[in-house]
Amino acid sequence: MFRLEFGLRLCGPLVKCLAEIGAESLSAVTSFVDTEALEELAKTAEAVRVVVGDYAVPREVYEKWREAVRIYPGHAGNLYIGARGLATGGAPLTAAGLRNPAAANFAALMPPAVLKEAEGYFHELWRKAQPLAEDAAVDAAAEELLRAPHAGAVRRANEKLAEALGPDAARCLAEFRPRDCARPVAEALRERYRRCEVEEVCAAADVHREVSPRRLLAAPDSAHLAGHPTCWLRAFAIRLVEERRSFKSGIEAYEAMLKAAAEDCPRRLKTQAEEELERLKDETYRNEAMWTIPYRLLPLALNLPAIGCRIVGQTRKDGRTIRQIYC
Repeated sequence: MFRLEFGLRLCGPLVKCLAEIGAESLSAVTSFVDTEALEELAKTAEAVRVVVGDYAVPREVYEKWREAVRIYPGHAGNLYIGARGLATGGAPLTAAGLRNPAAANFAALMPPAVLKEAEGYFHELWRKAQPLAEDAAVDAAAEELLRAPHAGAVRRANEKLAEALGPDAARCLAEFRPRDCARPVAEALRERYRRCEVEEVCAAADVHREVSPRRLLAAPDSAHLAGHPTCWLRAFAIRLVEERRSFKSGIEAYEAMLKAAAEDCPRRLKTQAEEELERLKDETYRNEAMWTIPYRLLPLALNLPAIGCRIVGQTRKDGRTIRQIYC
């Protein structure tokens, strides 16, 4: 890690800071990025490279700037490396961030040796970052949700779900304790939706009266719905649409979601998915997971309608319910 050996000073709005450090050649690590900011920089900059810490970018960034932008999930903070110095502070690389006079931004001119060290840090970050893929692009309508990890849509959905399940079951879902929570969640669903053929689907319909499922799927990975990170669901949904799959049981659907998460979800979420896959090798644990109303299928039922899919349950002669996902 490079050291800042020269004093930073307040430099005002980000656009002024970038001019001071020489934005004609800019390497940026930022929390968010949008098309308007990139287009403004392109008017004077010969080269711009951006590493963004968010899990998704506006679709226009993907379509117009995919070669100049990469994602390093979970990276926080803003650092700008110009031709003559460094800038840092509270302003992300967005149209609003460029001119926000209230953001505390700092800049310092640096000698070539220090700039070279900073550029080496950025080069290593760029090497490790993920190139933009289409599934990282979101429509403008969801952009505001991505900027607020605990936005109103997720909060309203969780509140509605808690209302349907009761405080004990809702707490289990929020804390993601499958072995402790299966029974209270199943009983709460049965009690609330006893006239429904598939209780999870009725719960999904109830929640979706409060908030669009598409907005829930557009939420960042840090937002949790029903105890599951949305990243798991998004990764699973992408494969579900691509493969047009149906599943013989809830546990098979859950395993598919976990495997997708282990491939797609970074850091903490990936670790959780891999740990759960390891636990599923235990036959006893697997059998305990095969509940009549599978706890783990609830978040799937809540989000699958967003991609035009649904869970359908059929009760066999031996009393076991087999659930399949249809799109």
